[in-house]
Amino acid sequence: MARYNMPKPMSMYRDTGLVDITKEFRNRYVQNMAADNSLSKAVLEMAAREQDQEAKQRLMEKYNTQLQQRSESGNYHMLGNDVVRDAQNFMKEYQPIKQEKQAYDQWLKGLTEQRDAFIKTGKGVDPFTYQAKISEANYTYKGLQFNPDGSAVETSRAKLPGYVGYVDVESRIIKHMKDVVMSEIDTTGMETPLDENMQIIQDPKTTAYYVKQGSYIKQLDPKLVSSVVNSVLNQPDTKAYNQQTSYLENFTKDRINTNSGQSLASDEIDARLLALDGEIAALENKKPKNRKEKENLEAEIKYKENLEEFILESRDKGLDDLNTLIALSSQTRELNIMDAAITKYAGVKSEKYVRDYSESSRYNQSLKDGGGATTIKFRVGADGLQTEVLGGTDIAKKEEVYNNATAVITKYTEKYGEDFVTLAGEAATKEDYDNLVKLSGGSISAQSAKTISRNIKNNNQISELITLQLDEAFASEFKMTKEEYAKTIEDNASNLNGSYDDVVYLEGQNFDINMNTIASAFSQLGKANLSNGEMLAMLDNDKQFRNKVITFIATNNFKSADYSDVDEQTLEVVEGDIRQDFIDETGNIIEDMVDSQMTLVNKGKDKISKFLDPKKDIATDALVMTSFNDLTNRTTVKIKDLFKEGLPENFALIDNEGNSTTYNQLVEDDRGIFKDAGDKPPTIVKEQIGLVAVSRPDGKPLILIPFKNKDGEIDNYYAEYDQIQAPSINAYVNSMSYQLTTMYRNGIHANVQQWTPKAFEGTVIFNYSGGPEEKVIANGISMGVEEGLKAVRLFLQDNGQDL
Repeated sequence: MARYNMPKPMSMYRDTGLVDITKEFRNRYVQNMAADNSLSKAVLEMAAREQDQEAKQRLMEKYNTQLQQRSESGNYHMLGNDVVRDAQNFMKEYQPIKQEKQAYDQWLKGLTEQRDAFIKTGKGVDPFTYQAKISEANYTYKGLQFNPDGSAVETSRAKLPGYVGYVDVESRIIKHMKDVVMSEIDTTGMETPLDENMQIIQDPKTTAYYVKQGSYIKQLDPKLVSSVVNSVLNQPDTKAYNQQTSYLENFTKDRINTNSGQSLASDEIDARLLALDGEIAALENKKPKNRKEKENLEAEIKYKENLEEFILESRDKGLDDLNTLIALSSQTRELNIMDAAITKYAGVKSEKYVRDYSESSRYNQSLKDGGGATTIKFRVGADGLQTEVLGGTDIAKKEEVYNNATAVITKYTEKYGEDFVTLAGEAATKEDYDNLVKLSGGSISAQSAKTISRNIKNNNQISELITLQLDEAFASEFKMTKEEYAKTIEDNASNLNGSYDDVVYLEGQNFDINMNTIASAFSQLGKANLSNGEMLAMLDNDKQFRNKVITFIATNNFKSADYSDVDEQTLEVVEGDIRQDFIDETGNIIEDMVDSQMTLVNKGKDKISKFLDPKKDIATDALVMTSFNDLTNRTTVKIKDLFKEGLPENFALIDNEGNSTTYNQLVEDDRGIFKDAGDKPPTIVKEQIGLVAVSRPDGKPLILIPFKNKDGEIDNYYAEYDQIQAPSINAYVNSMSYQLTTMYRNGIHANVQQWTPKAFEGTVIFNYSGGPEEKVIANGISMGVEEGLKAVRLFLQDNGQDL
């Protein structure tokens, strides 16, 4: 047993815990600095709407200052609470700004998708509404306001506007009008006796001719059209779209005009009231010429008085002038739609006139006794006088016709200079033609100058009408100009892209293709400076070149790929497979991009072609002058002698479908009245040969040549007039009256609704709406077609001018 119990030995080292503390501080330092770095990044990446940029900047300055102070202090291990507090406060203060930006971006994405859907399908949000809604969203949002504690004032938050989709009101009206039944008026069968001077008589003993005439007319009552249009306009979505458009056109007019001290809307309402007062006074002082004009005048005065009363009552009720202005805009829009529909649909829509002449037995006896020869005119139907719409219905074909017309002008410009061509396009007097001779350096005669001038004018008219056709088409089908539509197509092309990541042996590697990729390939292959749309169109049309582009892009991607995961021996064996995969995948992406673009392009072309297609050939219903404009009858006798033995060899005819043919070809084809003719082929009805009083819609003067078969059936054929040279014919087709009528009919040939020929500098308008609305407006005076053309002709003649 031990004598002493000794204590256990103890180390002389004292553990102060310094190592653990140092480690803890180091960890805190790293963590706090990392947290501060995250906060710094969050501050840097803040996104905000334009209206919140100032609030965003204040936050950046506040937290960047605190971040900098902590960075400069160097004691991050002691600033954990500060870092956490700043991070929490930052998120709290930034959250409203972030929410506003996210909400706007999501709203804009939905709106853009609706706009894109409209471009592709015609359903969604049209470009006007798209831009206007973005403007409204930014106009009505003034930016966030903040409470003293840093929270957002709820009333300052954005109220992003809703929207309704596009409504094609015109298409709806067209659809509803299909079920409307037109009223019919039939006055055919009336027979009237005429004397030798073609005047109506009462005494049957003096009858030289009988004329059986009348009309069969189909027409629509304007009230019926109004009823249909009202039913369309009152459909909820139509009403909503109309009101939305009116609002978007006016919503910014709540701004104050510093000059007047009131809103722009109030200024506009004041101006409207002032104008109404003047218009009503002017109408009340106007003296109507007849009962109908009096009724129209009273109705117009009543309408303007009601409008004035509506504005004044709205103000009495304390309604905001902006809302009143929007209501007026909506009402005006509906009235314009109504007026356009009535102009288009109401009135006479189909007219068929009968005018058959026959000679009395007394007059026949007079001819046998040596009396004078008849100069009767008779009406011929549309067969053979029809032609397709100017330039056809395909955009490319129309542009080809346009380019051909402008090429003619270019040729003259290169030969005689711009001053010559400018004057030639306006020349109308003898002095003008003499000046053209001088500008040509005396190389042409005055008559040649006149011929060249007419050629330049005709080609100017063609390019003018083609442009007008396309303008009408794009405005109707896409609610935008041709240039604006082309931009939407180009924008679509610019945004096309694709990618692939399933190349064999190269898993996970992604290869992107966009229009920049394709443009680079085009440039390297010698096809630079093409738009994105043009490149895609070329890839669609030229399959050989497309393969070159695919191979070029695929080769570049093949070269840029990472082969580090494929050992060299395997790579040597599968290199060909990998290369082919690149070509196949690249080809699929290119094909998808081309198909997407061309589907959109072709849909647009189809819509335009459908609008441009009149659904039938443009026809003519015209008188035929058997006198050939020669009352002496000499021309008629000579032409009958010319055709005594039949048509001259190679004499060109035009059949009922507008195709060129010859008599021998008709016999050989064995069709129509030439079918089964045997040894008795049809012969010319010489008594009915005559000059067609107006040109065919494409401007060609024609001569009618009827044929009769052994059964007495008659078919009409035509010949271009210049195959028969006769002074009376040349004088007629070169007359001012004929040329002016031909000019008017050029607009019919183009199938446009209205044309203001540049030749008349805006003083003459041709309206082709149809029925009683078809008219000529000269110097603001509206007239029927014949009356209007006569007024224009007399004005030109009085001023020594021609066409």
